[in-house]
Amino acid sequence: MKSKPQEPTDLLNALLRKSKRAQKKANLLSLNAVCAAQFKSSKDFSLATIAPLWEVAGGIRARAIYNGASEDYRTLISGWSELAADTKSKKNVMPEGTHSPLLRRIPDHAVRALVQAALIERDKLKSVNDLLRRSTHIDVKVEHPSASAPAFRSSARVELTATEREALERVLAPDFLEGEGWHEGPHGEVVTRSGRRVFESGFLKAIRKIIDG
Repeated sequence: MKSKPQEPTDLLNALLRKSKRAQKKANLLSLNAVCAAQFKSSKDFSLATIAPLWEVAGGIRARAIYNGASEDYRTLISGWSELAADTKSKKNVMPEGTHSPLLRRIPDHAVRALVQAALIERDKLKSVNDLLRRSTHIDVKVEHPSASAPAFRSSARVELTATEREALERVLAPDFLEGEGWHEGPHGEVVTRSGRRVFESGFLKAIRKIIDG
């Protein structure tokens, strides 16, 4: 009889306990967050899929996942893969991720990975913001100066880790956008050379506001 896959949380804690360096622990936590987001939208936990997503989210370089020093990272990914395989065999255990319909509409694999990574960062920041509101009872006010342009104003300030800040700043870098064949539009949208929108209006402006606090 096949044993039940080890829960990723238990596996993560075991890997954190054996890790001596703070950077290694931060990398494990970052990778676990990427895997958790991937689990909600897909059951694909191949190294070829997870490594690029993690790199874009601020992790190690994708090709480094195959190095001997990355064994613990591969072990964590394997743990999520086993859970995904176990869950996939059971019907209605978990509903399909809310990002799946959007991601399926993006034919280019590289662009799809970048979009998913951005969504992962958004969900992580939203979780942090929700946690801050619950723990400090911060009131969030929504003002509507006009029906067409509602303004969201919050006294809550998101505290970014160095890895999260680096990942967001990388998205804003002109050389990164140019390298992907993209550029910033007049309203903060990201568009391709052909004019196709990759991210909607206000996307880059929102990231700058998050970084600036």
